[in-house]
Amino acid sequence: CSSDLKSSGRSTLQIAAERHQAGRTSTVHTSRSESRRSGSPCPSADAGRTSRLDRHLGNCRLDTSAPPREAVLGCREEDVALIRRWFQRLTGHVQAVDYVGARPLFAEDLIAFGTFADFVTGRDAIENQQWRNIWGTIDHFRCRLDEMRTIVSADRLTAVGMIMFDSTGYNEDGAPYDRPGRATIVFGRAEIGADWVAQHTHFTLCRGVPERSFGNKPEKTRA
Repeated sequence: CSSDLKSSGRSTLQIAAERHQAGRTSTVHTSRSESRRSGSPCPSADAGRTSRLDRHLGNCRLDTSAPPREAVLGCREEDVALIRRWFQRLTGHVQAVDYVGARPLFAEDLIAFGTFADFVTGRDAIENQQWRNIWGTIDHFRCRLDEMRTIVSADRLTAVGMIMFDSTGYNEDGAPYDRPGRATIVFGRAEIGADWVAQHTHFTLCRGVPERSFGNKPEKTRA
């Protein structure tokens, strides 16, 4: 035995692991062959682990209707769709510099972190200290909806949405630059099926992106 080990250059642990793997392969192969002969479907080798995981997570499911990169924890498709629509509506309001139209997306007692506002409470204060310092100075704001991540509470009345966004900023001389960032939004609602309302927002720019943009777009006016 020792000479075999020396000639092969493999350790006892390596050989034992190979034999263990060979035994597992043989067992799986045999069970599949028996299933084919009996005409019964062959269960996945991970079926036991999957069923245990399902019992542990309860109603936690992956939203298979979403693009592959979207991770959804504890969510139903309709809940995720409403979060996605919230980000779509936000995108439209930021692009249009529409502060008034955006207000219903946010709770009046909103709490926020942001580029210009470190820790601010109240939607009006956040609009003045955050939104109005940014929305009119940038262009092409867009949320990457295919990379959205969401978590929804068991009672479906609280949720978290996480997303990357892109935009164009402007240097003081007017030269444009890429302005990507990321956002985490905590949502709430009074009843299942209602639109989500943001209760907390945290927007940050990606590393190395200038914090200040010098664009000058007018605010949307209403009749």
